[in-house]
Amino acid sequence: MLLRQNKTLLSVAIALSVLSSAAFAAEPEAKPLKAEMCFGCHGEDGISLSPNIPNLAGQKSEYLVKSINDFKKGARKNSLMQSVVADVSDEDAKEIADYFSNL
Repeated sequence: MLLRQNKTLLSVAIALSVLSSAAFAAEPEAKPLKAEMCFGCHGEDGISLSPNIPNLAGQKSEYLVKSINDFKKGARKNSLMQSVVADVSDEDAKEIADYFSNL
């Protein structure tokens, strides 16, 4: 009887452990401070309300980093985007891209 109770307790402990780690893994990533400048046009959730502004949610991180860098260098032309990303560091670009990519 005692062995059966211990097995039951062990099973419950394992189930709780698995459930808590699954819940922890599902927590959304913290919003990078630099990404806030993107929210006005591209949406906090990366979904734009305007048909003329692209969605960023789910885009590949590498593509978003390249886009930011292309706007900074002038390889992509958009005066608003060029001014917004002018002071974005490479590290910030990667953090912003990873945030939107994971949405």
